[in-house]
Amino acid sequence: MQRVDLRVLAVLIACMAIVGGQGMMVSPLLPDIATGLAAGIADIGYALGAYGLATAVSALIAAKFLDRLPRRRAISAAMLLLAVALSLSATSLSPWMLGAGQALAGGCAGVLLPSVYAYAGDIAPPHERARVVGRVLLGWSIALVAAIPAGGFLGAVIGWRGVYAVAALAAALGAAAALTLPRVARLELPPPSYRASLAIPAVVPVLLACLADMTGFYAMYAYLGAAIRAEHAGSSGLAAIAVLAYGAGFTLAQPLGRVIDRLGAPRAMVVAMASLSAIFLLMPRALPVFPLFCVAIAALGAVQYVALNTIVSVILAAAIERRGAVMSLNTVVTYIGVLVGAAAMGPVFERSGFSAVTTFSAACLALAAAAGVWLSRILRTPSPSG
Repeated sequence: MQRVDLRVLAVLIACMAIVGGQGMMVSPLLPDIATGLAAGIADIGYALGAYGLATAVSALIAAKFLDRLPRRRAISAAMLLLAVALSLSATSLSPWMLGAGQALAGGCAGVLLPSVYAYAGDIAPPHERARVVGRVLLGWSIALVAAIPAGGFLGAVIGWRGVYAVAALAAALGAAAALTLPRVARLELPPPSYRASLAIPAVVPVLLACLADMTGFYAMYAYLGAAIRAEHAGSSGLAAIAVLAYGAGFTLAQPLGRVIDRLGAPRAMVVAMASLSAIFLLMPRALPVFPLFCVAIAALGAVQYVALNTIVSVILAAAIERRGAVMSLNTVVTYIGVLVGAAAMGPVFERSGFSAVTTFSAACLALAAAAGVWLSRILRTPSPSG
């Protein structure tokens, strides 16, 4: 059996790491950016928030045309435009200018993410799809583990504008590397249509599973640092360790891609979502004992890797002719989940604490597991055509 070229995987991983890392690296730089632009932290927060909204909007638009573009050109063009967006952010003179740069960067991410996943689906042999997806997800692992520390370190050495400049250079190099990706033979594609994409039997349940997973996860993740600092006397260092523990668990779970291929993505999805629900319920009980909490966070990262892998693998297998479109819709619901989860739980966290937040997250993941059961039943049911 032909295997996927390691050089091709390296380019896809690098693109994912760049697009993921450039958003995460800003976290430790917020006070510096606010000072540099003579603005408040809230103003910079609003400017950076344009990224998530633009990602969702651009992914929704991209769903109409992405399958009709050569994937490698879409990846390369979006990476090049991302370099422009990051350069604009680096030279910002006001929060409005920074917001424009971040909105453009989000627009690029809305094209990049589904394009990279769809390309991975095009080149992966069916019996190794989850393994290949797992390798591409390694880009997120790199972003999770390296972006925040790198942003803090580089910010202290070359300033926040320098950090954006370095990210812009990385994106430009990624654009050049993407042009070296081999062409992929394309199927005779049907006309673009949201309705036709959603009519594919597996699509609605897998998108519901993604929405529930992302809402529950980011509801917790947005307040993770605040919960740790409240429990352990305001230590920001412990919060950083917890984030690294999550990234380590996510990274170390890479070999599970082969297990998903053997077990089947729908069945693995149900197990992963149910396990995440249980972990969320246990997290408040582990929080007072920080080493135990780090173990729980690392387990969360490992199981979340399986959950994300199964979502992408199901889409790539079920929507062969509309991979780009459905992956775009998956990006849309992902960012809706990010926005809803983080926004909805703010008052809950302030009023009732971290335990109430993780209970909400556990309920969301129970819904995701139910969507996985629905998906499994759909995929076991033979089509009318046999």
